[in-house]
Amino acid sequence: MFTSKEIHYDTQPQSITSSNTSSVASTYAPTVHYGNNYILDIEVRSNCVATDLDDLIDWRLGVGNLSTLQNPLVESVDADFNVPGDWSETDPTIGKISARMNTTSTTLNTDLGTTAGKRYYCEISGTSNVSGDIITVAVFPMNIRNTIFKDV
Repeated sequence: MFTSKEIHYDTQPQSITSSNTSSVASTYAPTVHYGNNYILDIEVRSNCVATDLDDLIDWRLGVGNLSTLQNPLVESVDADFNVPGDWSETDPTIGKISARMNTTSTTLNTDLGTTAGKRYYCEISGTSNVSGDIITVAVFPMNIRNTIFKDV
């Protein structure tokens, strides 16, 4: 079972925004819980204008500390992106992508330890089908809350 989380990201202020407006939600960070499956419904804009992401392939999502984004605590790969049926509005040509994310990993469990939760960063990137360059689409804070009932 997956839980959906809606995220609006604007590349110009490089921030999560409030819905389809340019109002930066500077104190907001999506919150997820350890040991759950999520579908992130992500809308990417640039100065409130839809961003065409159709040229990107080989999508990746990583969540972790800024110093460990090369080895993320949570990771999603291309097969987890834009899965038919996950989000009815998915359309990369207008900046709407979806990503499945599983927050059950040994490395995340170890990093959380016995804390109530931590603030990490989520990075989403894809490879340009034209240039072959890796393009960072979004980097934003994400809270991961620990859970009481988990297999350790």
